[in-house]
Amino acid sequence: MEALLFDLDGTLIDSIPLYKSVYFQTLNAFGLALTEQDFNKIYWENRKLSNVLARFGLQQRDAEIRKYRDDLYTRTLSERAT
Repeated sequence: MEALLFDLDGTLIDSIPLYKSVYFQTLNAFGLALTEQDFNKIYWENRKLSNVLARFGLQQRDAEIRKYRDDLYTRTLSERAT
């Protein structure tokens, strides 16, 4: 076997609510507040985090914010995913 792929969202687990929570928490930690409508527009239009950060003038903190989000998401998945 050369590779093994996992499809999480809607297959093994429903991680969208967890991801949404982490996304909100991350942006709030860096001084941004999104509404549910804002999140849905960003998520369903498949807008990259870098584009969102640029929109709010935070592109220079992209790596820092991404690391914060990824670390929080990893912790959240390990603690709350079913």
